[in-house]
Amino acid sequence: KEAANILETEMKRSRQESRAALSLIGKCIFDRREPIRFILLAQLFGNNILSLATCKYHMAVVPEQFELAAGVYYRLIQLCPDNDDYKFDLAMCLYKACKYDEAMKASFSVQSSKFAGRVQQLQAAIKYMEDDLPAAKSLIEKQGEDSCEAVVNQGCILYKEGYYSEAIEKFQQAIQLEGVKAHLSYNIALCHFNMKQY
Repeated sequence: KEAANILETEMKRSRQESRAALSLIGKCIFDRREPIRFILLAQLFGNNILSLATCKYHMAVVPEQFELAAGVYYRLIQLCPDNDDYKFDLAMCLYKACKYDEAMKASFSVQSSKFAGRVQQLQAAIKYMEDDLPAAKSLIEKQGEDSCEAVVNQGCILYKEGYYSEAIEKFQQAIQLEGVKAHLSYNIALCHFNMKQY
């Protein structure tokens, strides 16, 4: 919160919205697992105090602050209306803030082909969270059968439908494709738990 306050204060003092400052605030709020990247970015702007504040703020973020990050991305899109990076990040923030209708709407505004696969994944995740499994399945099928993301997503659908053994097979297939990952092991454990296989 300190870093955001410092950046906001500096923008008010200068009476000008700063794309760089807004980008830092938005990214720090959204992706709290990569503080080093943002510290380096801040140092590029030549402000070491900003780097320290960014790091402190970055480590204190909680999931409920994705809505705050969305507000930052709305402002960035006003400054740079053709920037699909900001539009995609906005859609992700809204998704993580459980604002699924707004996230879906924001995802449709992303036009760059470089985001096509990621937008499709996001839209599938939104439909999954809304319990619209037929729509989620349809979007997942467009990803291609052999991509790891598609296999994991298929496993998640099977899990939600109550087909735990089949879901385990998908998660194990994903491990073969990508290697052991904590979230895949967790998904397998959830399946076993739901099958009462303690």
